[in-house]
Parts: sequence; C-alpha cells; structure tokens
Amino acid sequence: MNTTLEVKFLTGRYHATPWGKHVNEGEVEWPPSPWRLLRALVFVWKQKKPEIKESEVENLLKKLASSNPDYYLPPCKISQTRHYMPWHKINTDLGKNKPKPRGFVNRTYVLDAFAVVSKKSVLQITWAVELNNEERELFSELAANLTWLGRSESLVQCSLLEIDKEPRDPNCIGLKPGKTGDGKLVKVLSVDPNTAFLSTATPKNKQKQPLYDPDWNLVCQTMDLHKNKQIQPHSANWTFYKIQEEKPIMKSVSVRTKKNKFTVAKFVFDGAVLPKVTHTLKIAENVRYKLMGIYKNLNGGNPNSLSPAFSGKDSIGKPLKGHNHAYFLPYDEDQDGFLDSIIIYAAGGFNQLEIKALDKIRSVFRYKGKDLEMLLTGLGTTENIIVPRLFEKSSKWVSLTPFIASRHFKKRGKKKDPPSLRGKDKRTEFAQLVLNEEIGRYNQLYDRLEQVDNINIIPDHDFKNRLINYKRFRRKKSDDGGRRAAGFFELTFKEPVQGPVVLGHSSHYGMGLFVKADEND
Repeated sequence: MNTTLEVKFLTGRYHATPWGKHVNEGEVEWPPSPWRLLRALVFVWKQKKPEIKESEVENLLKKLASSNPDYYLPPCKISQTRHYMPWHKINTDLGKNKPKPRGFVNRTYVLDAFAVVSKKSVLQITWAVELNNEERELFSELAANLTWLGRSESLVQCSLLEIDKEPRDPNCIGLKPGKTGDGKLVKVLSVDPNTAFLSTATPKNKQKQPLYDPDWNLVCQTMDLHKNKQIQPHSANWTFYKIQEEKPIMKSVSVRTKKNKFTVAKFVFDGAVLPKVTHTLKIAENVRYKLMGIYKNLNGGNPNSLSPAFSGKDSIGKPLKGHNHAYFLPYDEDQDGFLDSIIIYAAGGFNQLEIKALDKIRSVFRYKGKDLEMLLTGLGTTENIIVPRLFEKSSKWVSLTPFIASRHFKKRGKKKDPPSLRGKDKRTEFAQLVLNEEIGRYNQLYDRLEQVDNINIIPDHDFKNRLINYKRFRRKKSDDGGRRAAGFFELTFKEPVQGPVVLGHSSHYGMGLFVKADEND
C-alpha cells in the first residue's frame, strides 16, 4: 500500500534553489527533493507540534526515507524576476574612505527564479511504504501544518490522499543507480535512512550540548557544512529522476501589452526612522516633486516638459480634466503609526518615460530628517498589486487619513449653507455635508462611485493620531488646507465599490483616503 502527499501551491509559485546552486543561477528544484520534504516535516514538528515525541517522528521519517518517492508533476513553467536590492556593504568602486554622493544607495542585482503552476493543480508525492494508523495520523497532522515549502513565499496547502483513493500515474520516477532512461533527467537530493538519524556533526566528547535539536544529520545547517569545508550534507545522496512527460506545458503569457497600461507603482520606504503617518501629505508632495524632476531630466532637461500623470497637466500647463492623473498615497501597512510604503495610482496609466522615472527614483527628501530611501517593489494594475484594504471591493469604507473639505462655508447666495453648520464647533458636520456632495459629484461626472447610503462621523479620539496632528498645508503659498473643515468618516454605499476611494482637498497627496472596513469596524 502506498502513501501519497498532495501539495497545492496557493500563490501559483514554487520558490526553491537546488542544492549546490547559487540563487542567481536562476534554477529551480523541481520536483521538491526528498531531502527538502523530510526536513520540512522536522521543522513543522519542532515549531508547531513540539509535544509530539521524538521517537514517533523518527519512526515515521525512517519509513519515508526508506524509499525514494515518485511524483506526479502538474504542468509548470520556470520563470524569474530581476531587480535590485539594498546592499549594506562598502562599495569598492568608491573606496572605503571616499564620501558617497548625495542619494547614493548600495545595491545588488538579484535574480528570483520560481516554478509557475496553476493554483488549482496538485503535486502528488507517493512513497511505496505502508503506514499504520498511528503513523498515518501523525503524518496527516504534520502535513496539515506545513504552510510553506522551499522559501517562505511558497505558500502551500498539504494533505494526505485518502486510503481508498488511487494517486495519479507518476510522471517523474526515480532511476536505479547506473540506469538511464528516455526523457528529461533531473538530479535531486535524497536521504540515506541508515545515517540520517545519527549524529556525525556533534562530537559528544568535546561538546556538552548537541549541535542540533534533534541531533540528526538530517537537520544539518549549511553554515556548518561550509565551516567544515563539506560540499554535500551528511546522509544525503544524489538521485536521478526521469520526467516522462514534457507536455502539457503552461503557455507563456506576456503581462506587458499595448492595451494594458501600468496604473499602479508600489514603493517601500527604508530608513533608520520611518516618517509618521501625520506627515502623509508632506511625503506625498516630496515624492511627486522628485518624480517630476526626474521626468524633466529624462526629457532632455527641458524645464517646460511636464509629466501628464505626475503633474496633472498637459504639455502647455493646462490642468487635465477628470482625476485620471496620479494619486500619491503613502501607506502604513502594518498599522504601527509609521509610513512604510507609498502607492502611486493613476487611472489613466503611465507612459514609457514616466515608467522610467518610477524606476530611477531611489530616495526622497523627508520632513525634518535625512533622505528616505525608496525601493520599487511592484509595477502593474490594481488587479495584481496587492495592498491590504486599498484596492479591494466593499460597500463599507472608513477614513485612513482626514477628509478635507473641497470648499468653504457659503454664507450667502442661492446655494448658501444651513446656518446650523456655521461655527468652529460645527466644522466636522460641515465636512460631512461636503463629503456627501463630493460623492454625488463623482457619480455625476465620472461614474466613479456608487450611491452613498450613509455617512457617519468617527470621533477624533478614536484615532491614534488626531486631526490636529496631521500636516495639512501644501508647499504652495496659496494652499489653505490646514484652515479648511476636516474630519474622519465611515462611508456605507448601497452597492460594493472598487477601491481606491480618495476624496476631497489634497486627495492626490494622500488626504481623504478611505480603506475597506474591517469586520470589527
């Protein structure tokens, strides 16, 4: 009787570098090696189920190690991304004692390779071993708690195939030593069951405490192997597998097309101290000015060249109609009160020169501090750039930053405001009235939002950072955002609304930003 483990890749990607290869060689360990699988089960046991006895886990793993598994591999394609990452080492080109130019950032070029599989497909790993009820129950419990395989971004869902079900015919079969076969041959690391659960790395007579827990060769660390100048781990053997089926292979699909424009760019901030959320407007404004400057330099240094998306103006400086130009939205993803990213969203999309500018920005001047480093982590659309609670769909939205009224109180005229809303103590209620008008105007002009059902005022004291703490004046002298009525609100629409929802004065600088309400809100 066989034992089969089923693995689903929840993100459609499997990241794992084969043993003996550098990550920048762009190779992927496919199929997942028996060595990696058994070590993953040990990790789950020690981290999530430490109450299980070591002898029980050892007996299970010894049975699995006694036979190299066969695989059913779902259709896949090897792909990769290439990008720069911060590198905190001295740049030898500049020299150790030479001053670094303003805005200089040490970077290293990284290649991230992965296997692309369908989220609905299943990888089956079948061992020709029979487990008793206790061993099968233990294996099932460990598999259910195995949430990633390979690198941590390879999220998986694992389970044992039921006893009364037959696994699919394997298309990746291990070869016996000295045998060859037709098809594609791959080399993976397998486990020697005779020595894997012994301890070669820990000399008992020289060391009081074992080097590893459990003290098995199976859990040896790469750092210790390099220290001892070992090329291959103890108790590991190379095994050749033959992939019988090369088809069907998933077709390569190009993401970048002429019809699909990039509308979202996501950056993460890096600095010793990140800016507070109360500096949202200042950071957004500085990022906009920096990008507009880079755009002009890329356009030959012409002082009159304007980016339509970044500036919101055409080539002659006339403001564009609608709100299709860029919103600069600093964001606090972990909700700790400090800005850790900025999302630049332009419904009209970015042109090629604007994309180059987005790729070139490395840092931005921050309010009262050193330059804030920026790293581009995503360029795409609202469908494939994931930002929690921002690009989702919901009928209920709550303020993340203050909504600032887009007009002042009207004392006279046919459209004068109710006298009951006049006065400093009624400024929030007046902002509530203007917010309702703003949503109605959007519906009429841009067909952007659904009809609002209710607008509730959220008390100022419900927020960690109160309204008075937010910087609301822009750089230009004529701006009066800090003197306008403002407040925090909860919006309930009659139909679900697709984010982002950004309204009011200085909305293109992160003010008036709403996010999807949590269930507890």
